[in-house]
Amino acid sequence: MKEKGPQKRAPGEFMPGSGCDAGVAPAGEWRVLALHLVEKVDRAAGEHADQCYAHCHREIHASSVQNCESAGLSAGARNRLSLSLSVRSRPQFPEKGFPRSAKQRKIVHRLRARRPPVHSTYRVFKSTMAKFQNQDILEITQGTSLLRIAPQAGGRLLSWEIDGKQVILWPDDADWNDPARVRGGNPLLFPFLARHYVDGKIGRWRDASGVVRDLPMHGFARDLPFAAQLDANGKGVTMTLTDSDATRTAYPFGFRFEAIYRLADAGTLDVILTTTNTGDTALPWYAGHHFYFALPHTQRGETTLELPPTQRRRQQADASISAAEPGAAQYTLDDARIIDRFHLLDGTPERPVRIVAPGLNRTITIDLTRPGSIPWYAVTTWTLAPESDFYCVEPWLGLPDAIHNGFGLRWLAPGATESAALRISVAAIR
Repeated sequence: MKEKGPQKRAPGEFMPGSGCDAGVAPAGEWRVLALHLVEKVDRAAGEHADQCYAHCHREIHASSVQNCESAGLSAGARNRLSLSLSVRSRPQFPEKGFPRSAKQRKIVHRLRARRPPVHSTYRVFKSTMAKFQNQDILEITQGTSLLRIAPQAGGRLLSWEIDGKQVILWPDDADWNDPARVRGGNPLLFPFLARHYVDGKIGRWRDASGVVRDLPMHGFARDLPFAAQLDANGKGVTMTLTDSDATRTAYPFGFRFEAIYRLADAGTLDVILTTTNTGDTALPWYAGHHFYFALPHTQRGETTLELPPTQRRRQQADASISAAEPGAAQYTLDDARIIDRFHLLDGTPERPVRIVAPGLNRTITIDLTRPGSIPWYAVTTWTLAPESDFYCVEPWLGLPDAIHNGFGLRWLAPGATESAALRISVAAIR
């Protein structure tokens, strides 16, 4: 009986998995095929490039990037041959149309004769899979800039390093049994951010028909796995979450939520949140970020936060939002007035948000006026404790409990799409 072919998967698609038990080809033979692949892909473009990756991956059954290293490939070649995980199905491998020389056919024949079965969850990509804290993650690099991302852990940006120094912090002792609650990275806050209450009980909201529903603080996105699609150039990733049985009880709407991280250059990160209403009724939403910027707690007094014109508010004990207070143009990060405060933007920001950290010789600029973006509503500032070595500066589309109080609440019509974009730039002060 003819073996049934594997399911098709879009080129570049990544789905998180749990490891690989594939065999390793002899290094010399692996090197011949790997170098042939690099040469072939360097000449190819579009679908043919992806086809070459997929076909060569089937033939050599590489199990990890270490195979590239053991074969003696250059760093550039390893980057172009790095591997991704896909737990649900193998991609469709072409059976025809991939030319081989007699020497290549001979090598393939020998590999087929001696290799053990390959695990079905691996695929070759132009970006890098890595082990980090014993987890399979994506790494995206541009020059000396390194992003670590865990699509399976709520689409989480874990850390951003430049020249080996953390800009966005991830703790060494992170609890991977509950990564959504780790103090680090950038948890994605969707469909609602922060706290919402019904009758004084947190984590509840009342829909338009009066039904009270349970939804955790900051929403459910940070607890759920995302699918991910790498950019063709390997410098960015689009992660996607769609409605499912796991979401509809808490949030009875059809949606597609996407988070894009893309390195424009070594010091510039573009981030886009996109929501599409795939259902037949209008959906409410107000998403946000929770960036944990690395900052030694001893440097708060010398580190400044610069803001465009704002009004300062907070959430009170009864869940209501406080009256507005005039915002300042600049604060030091040891200022108690900005702990757990919402800085409501006064229209389109006339200047960016900026963190100036002399002790780190670092300026972080957050541009909230990117082309095509819906307006950001507020920037929230927060840290956990006096000794915490991070400070959170969080662009939000609304305020806590907006589903009930209306502060920033957005409604998206069936079939409509909205995107909220920002750019983070990092530079030396001197």
